[in-house]
Amino acid sequence: MFKQHADLHPRLQQLPGVVQGRFAETQARIDGTGDEVLDYRHAVKRYHGCRQIVIEGGDHAFRDFGEYLDTVLEFCGVSALHR
Repeated sequence: MFKQHADLHPRLQQLPGVVQGRFAETQARIDGTGDEVLDYRHAVKRYHGCRQIVIEGGDHAFRDFGEYLDTVLEFCGVSALHR
């Protein structure tokens, strides 16, 4: 059902196995368990040590992005939008 990252693009095979150290502090991930293209478990393992949010369900188009906009802006150091 899910494809491995390496199956999607050969250059991805060249990436290191786990994101660590200072680089991990600059990374944040939001993944959904229902992504029909990428298996979120690979990202959870690869980005261990980074800020991660795993959403139950969801899809590859990440249609719920608006619900996480304040979280993304906070991570970027930007004040949340006033609605």
